[in-house]
Amino acid sequence: LAPQRAALEAAKHRAKYKAAVESYLEELVVRRELSDNFCHYTPNYDSLDCAAAWARESLDKHRVDKREFIYTR
Repeated sequence: LAPQRAALEAAKHRAKYKAAVESYLEELVVRRELSDNFCHYTPNYDSLDCAAAWARESLDKHRVDKREFIYTR
């Protein structure tokens, strides 16, 4: 789902839910820009080395959990 499409769909409901829609649109733009900048300025943005320590620890703790589907190795 593209952010532009989400924004256009949300905007259709501005008359009834003005504050909620405006808040959503502001967060959509800000968070998209933050994520773009993070990826641009962080060399290993797509690696677990870039994740917070608590996230890596949680993933490691559950490494051997049984899963119905395995999507990557």
